[in-house]
Amino acid sequence: MGYIRVSAASLARIELDGKLLLVLNRARLQAERKIYTPFGGALEFYGLARPFLVSIGADFEKDNDIRFVIFEEGLPKFENWFYQQIERESSPYRELREELVNEEGVLPNLPKSAVNLEYLTTTTGRAVTDRPGQEGKVTQRFFEIYRATFNHEYKQMLRTALAQLDTHLGLVTEREIIVGVSDSGIEIATNCKPMI
Repeated sequence: MGYIRVSAASLARIELDGKLLLVLNRARLQAERKIYTPFGGALEFYGLARPFLVSIGADFEKDNDIRFVIFEEGLPKFENWFYQQIERESSPYRELREELVNEEGVLPNLPKSAVNLEYLTTTTGRAVTDRPGQEGKVTQRFFEIYRATFNHEYKQMLRTALAQLDTHLGLVTEREIIVGVSDSGIEIATNCKPMI
């Protein structure tokens, strides 16, 4: 057995007006490629998990992200740890706040009281990644899917942001996600499929 890349993410299924809210991926936009991705992103582990992850051979990509390369025989130990949901994040809240408030600037803030996060499922699968800097690596993916429901005030702010000419937000149907392209011609990333 050889090495395998592991990537664990928490994704937010945001339903608005009968469609799903996506965002243009920032890293790919900088490379002049428009592609819609879901809100959410890499889960982070907490400090006490590092010795365990190091013990199974994790070669980390960035800080405390659960994105790393390990020997494939270490994967069952990782999975056992992962599904216990200890010493790691277990919701997309941090990523939602970063993306909607700090990166896209479509919300002035995001208090926990403004959004309800309901766990739906965890999906797994293997794919060759096109993530910038990791292109071509076989990746074992873990996606925790949450339904994110915003209160009325915050839903209105999202609708206002969608109406802006320079918005990076988009509403798509499940059909568009399956096809892999929006009706407006923008590519939709494969990591949106676990949300449907």
